[in-house]
Amino acid sequence: MKATARGNTAVNVALPCWTADDHFWGWRATRDFTFMSDTARGILLAGLSDHAVGETINLGSGGEYTINQLAQEIAHVIGKSNAQIIHDKPRPGDVRRLLVDTSQARELLGFIPK
Repeated sequence: MKATARGNTAVNVALPCWTADDHFWGWRATRDFTFMSDTARGILLAGLSDHAVGETINLGSGGEYTINQLAQEIAHVIGKSNAQIIHDKPRPGDVRRLLVDTSQARELLGFIPK
């Protein structure tokens, strides 16, 4: 996806997205974004917990955001709210929707993203 502002500023956002030509998903592909500090904390909690042994535990924010929402927020933060967002072709293997169920992380580790 490329967000291009009018003038001499161009911002390339290296994120997967579905193309606008994909009439069902288009800009609505979603991801569950999490802060790296939350991920690191979750990994440490899992490494120190006997309850995590042999378990597969999802770490994430539990929030679902479209790629388009993210691009718009980045444009706003950098002061280019009127940036034109251009959807690129999907990469092989991209998923259309990603939302993490963090209930097991919460139950086993006491993990709550901040």
